[in-house]
Amino acid sequence: MAWRHAFWFCAGAAGFLPPAAHALDPALVEMRHGMADARFVEIYSPAQRAEALQRALHLASPPELGVSVALTPNAPFARDGSHLSFWKPSFVIGTEAGGEAGINFWGLRQEGHMNVGVAPAGPVALDCRLLSAGRIAYKIYAGDALRTQADAALQDGHFLLMLSPSRPGEPISVELWPSPGTEPLGIFGCDVSAVEQRP
Repeated sequence: MAWRHAFWFCAGAAGFLPPAAHALDPALVEMRHGMADARFVEIYSPAQRAEALQRALHLASPPELGVSVALTPNAPFARDGSHLSFWKPSFVIGTEAGGEAGINFWGLRQEGHMNVGVAPAGPVALDCRLLSAGRIAYKIYAGDALRTQADAALQDGHFLLMLSPSRPGEPISVELWPSPGTEPLGIFGCDVSAVEQRP
């Protein structure tokens, strides 16, 4: 089966498939083979992200977001040192829409997870586009120390979190796991946005 998926992906990239084939969902290549109801999770605009953060984190007002960096399976490293990585993934592939990765696909329960690393100068907002039937468990490390762990529900396919370093440039690592740990987890990427400080 793998050769067939590779053939259709390469054929589509080369322009051999009719437009209708892409119209079904141009972003999904492997994801739909492990999740019957898989769908592409759209990237939020800055305004949409701020409003979603306010709702998800019960903030008094939307945060003012500054410059964002995008981390995807296609491009997991940013110039500022932010990075996206995977532990025991079922697959990581490139696509025209930024790539996709999967954990616990095809009945293979490997206890895999994903990791987002940042070293921000100030507070940042994390917005990861994921697919999972369950909740998302997360652990936040500052340096080598575990700062906190909890779980949260996805908001229309978005995992949203605010992070604040104790000092500028402090390395922060966020591990994301499906909960329960045997659930498939589909990954499209994460956006890290600076949070502007209000006077």
